[in-house]
Amino acid sequence: MYYLTTELDREALKNKIKQSVEGLTGQNIMIRNRERPRVEARYIACKVMSDSFKRISLGEIGRFFKLNHATVLYGIKNVTNWIESDENMKRIYYAVMTEVNIFIEGKSETH
Repeated sequence: MYYLTTELDREALKNKIKQSVEGLTGQNIMIRNRERPRVEARYIACKVMSDSFKRISLGEIGRFFKLNHATVLYGIKNVTNWIESDENMKRIYYAVMTEVNIFIEGKSETH
């Protein structure tokens, strides 16, 4: 987890997570619909965001994705289960986490 010192850093990391998930899944996760591939990709982004920040609330994640905090919690729990049982979900989650960690390391070196 990374403690971001500025609001700009926080927003940059949120956007990096969004871009990474969209790039790996081919889904625009900001489009509001319930198509399963898009919902799964959005939930992966919620889980990565939750795991990437030292301090982030479900409400803050929800505001970014225009979801309520209960939906964010539901999505995080689902992804946690999917990672254990679905190799593709596991691959996507860890690929996004790798990209995020590389991004964070680059930010850490500049501070």
